[in-house]
Amino acid sequence: MSMLYQKNFILTENRPAMIPSTSSTSFPNGNYSSSVSSSMDSLQFERYFMEHENAAPRPAISPQYQGSEPPRFDRANNTPTSPDEFYGARRDLRLHGGRNRPHPLDGSSVSSSEAGMQRQFMGSPRHDMMIGSNRGYEQYMRTGVDTRYWQGDYMGYESSTAAESHSMTVAADKVALVIGNKDYAHQKLRGLLYPEKDAADVAQALTNLNFKVISLVNLTLSEMRTAMLAFCCLLGNGVYGVVYYAGHGYEDNGENFLLPVDSDLKYNREHSLRTQEILEAMQQCETSLNLLIIDACRVSLPNKSGSNVPRIKRNSTGNNIFAFSCCSQQESLEKVHPDWQNGMYCAQLLRRLGENKRVENILMDVATDFARACGIPQRPCIETDAKVDFRLTDPIQPDMMEDDFMQRCRMWMEAKRHPQGFSVTAASLLISLDFHALFGNVLRVSVITEKRIEKSVKEFHLRLETVSPLLCIQKGCDNTKEGPVICKQIFEIQNIQKHIKLQGPVMLTIKAMFKEDDKICEFDKEIDLGWPLVSSITCLWDRWLLGDRCKTTAV
Repeated sequence: MSMLYQKNFILTENRPAMIPSTSSTSFPNGNYSSSVSSSMDSLQFERYFMEHENAAPRPAISPQYQGSEPPRFDRANNTPTSPDEFYGARRDLRLHGGRNRPHPLDGSSVSSSEAGMQRQFMGSPRHDMMIGSNRGYEQYMRTGVDTRYWQGDYMGYESSTAAESHSMTVAADKVALVIGNKDYAHQKLRGLLYPEKDAADVAQALTNLNFKVISLVNLTLSEMRTAMLAFCCLLGNGVYGVVYYAGHGYEDNGENFLLPVDSDLKYNREHSLRTQEILEAMQQCETSLNLLIIDACRVSLPNKSGSNVPRIKRNSTGNNIFAFSCCSQQESLEKVHPDWQNGMYCAQLLRRLGENKRVENILMDVATDFARACGIPQRPCIETDAKVDFRLTDPIQPDMMEDDFMQRCRMWMEAKRHPQGFSVTAASLLISLDFHALFGNVLRVSVITEKRIEKSVKEFHLRLETVSPLLCIQKGCDNTKEGPVICKQIFEIQNIQKHIKLQGPVMLTIKAMFKEDDKICEFDKEIDLGWPLVSSITCLWDRWLLGDRCKTTAV
């Protein structure tokens, strides 16, 4: 991810799309609206394309798939849907692609060695500014050593207006890992604006969709791998798994790497986390859906590792989706704007994330929105081999894997537990602390100091301390006196994931100094906070990895 330094940068709003006129283009059959717009659904587009390109649709054939699939139900009346209804002519048309190029029904391209639908769909101007126009299927791009075909009918992947008529999948559970890396140790890697805010907002959006979210910020390489293992402990058969990352990244030999906050500028692959490594760990958990959203740069940078990284073989389940904020060999840009709270890509993603649409449709809508709103060369893209209509709004059916679901809930509650609020007295004052989790490794502490007894209190100072490597930073202070309240303060306890280096629970020290009736008073008290948030992984790590077969590690 890079910052955009352009003083003359102008955000283009309502950028006109190169689509057919909404007043003159009509459908001869009379079954559809008399206009074609950018919001036309896929069935309208396919029929329009066939009629105007004189291409006859091929007969519907139900592709043969291997492996189990999530249960499918009719969205309208909860009745089973037949294979012919689900894998109909529209699906067959999408898989076949161009008129003059042979495309196997399993979705693999002629020149690609990878099985399944390994296609990368670009958010290029040709792609996202020609929605609904007459176009061919022969365009493609090359990424790394694989050729992936962009099929022109992708924007008609599914009818959003007839969502209730499609079959519906259900999840045994829904779990997400959200990481935002902003505070890099190396000076030249600093300056990112939005990763923490993006991670917080994406985590909240997924929580609203009933995901169990582990959200973490500013992780080293070892901490990122620990988070990945803990995340995979929450996955299982039939679970939807989602990973979102915002921060620095790069591409090397066709593989995408995420930079931890302790990274240097050598860009060695051994010191970075491969997205394909995350995917492999998720696949071993037999999940129903693996969705990885990477908001980072994909530019190839010099490295001295000199070793070739073996490619990860994807399973034949057909349930993997990658979304990137930029295409290969591009930077993911940021821009300072007084009205912006998120990065450019994340802002468009948050607008669409909660929609009841197929995941690929949402991501392509995000790419289209990005191109129209931002007006810069950066082009988001996706890569998918999913063969089922997965939606982030799909319901959870706990009785599919009831025992696993209950165990997952217990582990999830351990990883999100924070201390209960409490109060302590200091002379004539009452100091009240309340706790709130900002991320899985950041605990916000709200402190309110008020008078218990009416006495003169002056020059009040209070601070909170923790033991290194944990940090306790004051984020706000309001000394405005309102009735008995004399001070309100906000602190953040950061780096809770580093609790693994400590012995015993997290300790918080309250130190206060003030004048009471011209007498100097000092207060010093140490509070045991236990193992809040992800610090619980430290004392429960063996059980997280091995279940009840191993005793809990004493720390």
